[in-house]
Amino acid sequence: MSTTSVTTRRPPVVGSLLERVAWRVGLAAAARIQVGALTVVLPDGTRRTFGDATSRERGEIHVHDRQALVQMLIDGETGGGEAYMDGLWSSPDLAALLRLAARNRAALALSAGWFRMPAQIGKTLAHRLRRNTRGGSRRNIAAHYDLGNDFYRLFLDETLTYSSAVFASPDQSLADAQRNKDRLIAEGAALRAGPHVLEIGSGWGGFALHLARERGCRVTTATISREQHALATQRVQAAGLSERIEVVYSDYRQLQGSYSRIVSIEMIEAIGHRQLGTYFATIERLLAPDGLAGIQAILVP
Repeated sequence: MSTTSVTTRRPPVVGSLLERVAWRVGLAAAARIQVGALTVVLPDGTRRTFGDATSRERGEIHVHDRQALVQMLIDGETGGGEAYMDGLWSSPDLAALLRLAARNRAALALSAGWFRMPAQIGKTLAHRLRRNTRGGSRRNIAAHYDLGNDFYRLFLDETLTYSSAVFASPDQSLADAQRNKDRLIAEGAALRAGPHVLEIGSGWGGFALHLARERGCRVTTATISREQHALATQRVQAAGLSERIEVVYSDYRQLQGSYSRIVSIEMIEAIGHRQLGTYFATIERLLAPDGLAGIQAILVP
């Protein structure tokens, strides 16, 4: 696999000024740490510790190139992630560092600041061009999920489930934790043999297969990803469940019919806040009287 990187060349004076500003902003952010301690190791080997030096909650970042600070200055958390990918910084315990950053997210304010306004304007305009209209949703989904099923197989578990798992124990496998999540959602929505279930957002068909195979349900599952539709259909056929599962290529807003159960797993995060009213109105329109809807969302305390 070959990769291509694009480097923005800045005049030396501008680059030097950005580094000095980034360094000052970075120091100011580190000095605001309220929980735990952060150790920063600079390119020359200098070590500085911020926060409570006696705390057991610690994080350490090794800055290999000051350009990492420039990327954080310009692009905040996204810039920090890209700088890590480029090898501009590292950590002996990345998980501990991320936990510390999460605990101090508001204090660090990596995604705020007047100095990031020019970059933010461009991102805001680009985001508005990607609004989830019916046509926009298809383009957005194609850009994300139609990267190819082989690509997603590289990092998904054997159930090909993209949503958050629920672990019954620390040593449970990811695939079993996904099956456990499917079971909990099915139980929460009282899914059993008999009800006609609509799933809004098919993924690669894992939950529909669970409902048909383990619960005896009849399922209609909808997606606007060509790649997901093709593979979900293939998996249903391979499982011999075509009589119980219909995989439809359709925007959820265009669905018709009445369903005694509706389930939507981690789609609510993707539709955009402007579409929330439409999303719930659609569920209400499609849900039969006395029906039940189960919605799984990612929540961060």
